[in-house]
Amino acid sequence: GMFSTNDGESRWVEVRIEGSQGEREVEISDTDWTARALAAFPSPGRIRKFGHGIAAAYREPGEEEVRVHIGIWRPAYDSQTMEPRRERIREVVVEAPPPERER
Repeated sequence: GMFSTNDGESRWVEVRIEGSQGEREVEISDTDWTARALAAFPSPGRIRKFGHGIAAAYREPGEEEVRVHIGIWRPAYDSQTMEPRRERIREVVVEAPPPERER
């Protein structure tokens, strides 16, 4: 409609990777173009591609399958006090298969 907006500029992405050595947070830069695009338009295909990229970059040596937890967040404000808070708008777990073996 006439007054609709996209709050994509104020959203952010948080990522955790879970593998055989436990779960750890992955630091995502505020200037990461891929993460900013994902936050603005979190389509299933874009989420899956981002998750597989994170798995490839952060998989520990020897880890086979890993799970990448991707959360899309935005700021929200209490309607009475206007106190800021975080609001998760999407949480997806991407199953990343083992890397291709070199022959």
